[in-house]
Amino acid sequence: MAAKKLTNVNNLPQDKNVILLMGKEAELKQRALSIYIDATVTDDNQFNFEKINLFSTKITAKEVISSMTALAFLGDGRVIVVDGVDLLSASDQKEIADAIKNIPPDNYVIFRATEDGKISAQLQKDIDKVGTVLEFVQLDESQALNFISEYLKEYNQTIEQKAAHLLLERSGTSLKRLTIELEKVSIFVGDGGKINSKIVEELTSVISEESVFVLADAVSDNNSKKVVDIIKSMLDDNLDDPFAIFPMIIRQYRMIWQAKLALDVGWRGSGDDVKECVRADKLLYKESKFRSASAWQQKKFAGLARKMSWDKLRYIYRALLECDMASKAIDGVPRLDSKLALELLCEKIATYEGR
Repeated sequence: MAAKKLTNVNNLPQDKNVILLMGKEAELKQRALSIYIDATVTDDNQFNFEKINLFSTKITAKEVISSMTALAFLGDGRVIVVDGVDLLSASDQKEIADAIKNIPPDNYVIFRATEDGKISAQLQKDIDKVGTVLEFVQLDESQALNFISEYLKEYNQTIEQKAAHLLLERSGTSLKRLTIELEKVSIFVGDGGKINSKIVEELTSVISEESVFVLADAVSDNNSKKVVDIIKSMLDDNLDDPFAIFPMIIRQYRMIWQAKLALDVGWRGSGDDVKECVRADKLLYKESKFRSASAWQQKKFAGLARKMSWDKLRYIYRALLECDMASKAIDGVPRLDSKLALELLCEKIATYEGR
C-alpha cells in the first residue's frame, strides 16, 4: 500500500500504534508529531515517554529496537518517538523493519524522517502492515493560496489577489516560511484589515531560492560587489544559514549545467519544455530536477547558462568542492567557519576571469 499523501493535519489516523511521518513539508510533520504526542502522552504515563533523537545521538539499530519493543514497567504502554529514522543506514533500517512485528500492541511508536530523507521500501512496507505511513507534501500554488485566504479569515482580514501571488513569489509554498510572512502582514494591518501588494512588498523577505537566481546572475556578470551584498542579505535573514544556502547554490549550478548541455544539443530554451527536444531529453537522466522543472523555470536557467562558458562553469564547480571541503575540513583542508567559506566561495566565483 502506498503512503497516504497529506497537505494538512486534519483527520489524522488515530487507530494505529505504529506511524511513519515522512515527506518534504517539515512544518506539517512537526504539527502531526505534536498532535500524536498530545493524544498519547498524559500525566499518568509521561514516565513511559521516550524520544530518540538520531540527529544528535549515536545509537545502534539494536538500541532503537530495544526501546520500541520494551514493555512498560508501569501503565498500559510506552510511547517512543524515533526522530530522524532516515539517518540510519540501509542495514539498520532493515533491522528495524524486521522488528516492527515485535512491537507490543500497547506500545505507541512514531517514526519521523527528515525533509529529504530516504526510507527503505521494506521499512515503509512493514510499518504499513501494522500501522500507517503518512507522507506530508508541500502545498501547490492553489492550495497555498487557499491556505492564505483561510488563515486571514480567522482575523476577518482579506488580501488582494495580486498581493497573494506576490506573497507566494516571495515566501514559496513551504508552510513554515509562508506562515511567518503571513503573520507579519496580518499583524501590520490589524483585525479586519485588507492586505495589498505594497504592504507585502514592504514587509516580507524575498525567498532564498529567488535570491540564488539573482546571485547566479551577478556571478555571470562578474559583479563581485553585488554577489557579496546578496550573500550578506541572505545570511542576515534569520531564516537562513550557510548550511541552508550552500545546497541551494549547488542546486542552482547543477540546473545551469544541465540547461547548457540541453542548449548545446539544440534546445531553444525560450519557453519550450526541454522534454520536447528529443536530443536534450535523451541526454538528461529521467530523475533530473531540471527536466521536471516548469517551462518558465527552465527558461530562466537557460538565460543564465547562455551567459557562462563551460570553462567558467567548471571553475565554479571546483570552487563549490573547495567550499564544501573547507567547511568540513576534508583531506587536511583547514576548516573554515561556514559563513566565511560561503562568502569566500561567492567572491571567488564572481571574480573569475576567462583565460
